[in-house]
Amino acid sequence: MNPFLRSTRIVNWDHPEVLALASYLTKQSEAPLVFIAKTFDWVCGHIEDTEACQKTAATLRASDVLVQKRGCCFAKSHLLAALLRANGISAGFAYQAVENEWGKPSYRLHGLNTVYLPRSGWCDLDTMGHWQNIEKYSGPPDIRLNYPDATRIKGVWPNPLSCVVGTFSDNLPIQRLYCDSSEINTGG
Repeated sequence: MNPFLRSTRIVNWDHPEVLALASYLTKQSEAPLVFIAKTFDWVCGHIEDTEACQKTAATLRASDVLVQKRGCCFAKSHLLAALLRANGISAGFAYQAVENEWGKPSYRLHGLNTVYLPRSGWCDLDTMGHWQNIEKYSGPPDIRLNYPDATRIKGVWPNPLSCVVGTFSDNLPIQRLYCDSSEINTGG
């Protein structure tokens, strides 16, 4: 099976509530790109992000994010991937090294989604863009990143990075994902 479609412990699209929402959203969409845009918009508009989520441990599994209606960038990306995968859209994870506005260290990890489009290839989606009131997303390949000038870490992952999963699983503060610029591997 394509790893970008698989249901996992974290991207658990086979959870009944995730499946129900994915089914509802697909019935509202006449084409795959419309479904992607509606799903993206739903996650941006219905899942709360607070500064507390960024500074402390938060939800990890897609189903928990949906039930609790809150999550940081990583958690929201897990839910978006689950909703897209439930409808056969290949969805993965991407990351950026973002300047840390909360002080030292100088950079922090920011989680994104990336979706595969047959005519365009992989397209990044940032559920935090809506949080910053960036103009409404109109569907791939129209990319709206919350941090357009941040360094994109090279790669597309079918599963969240182990450092993200470890931080959430161990109930550690999100600051564990912050690092000095010398620690960031951008693949270049």
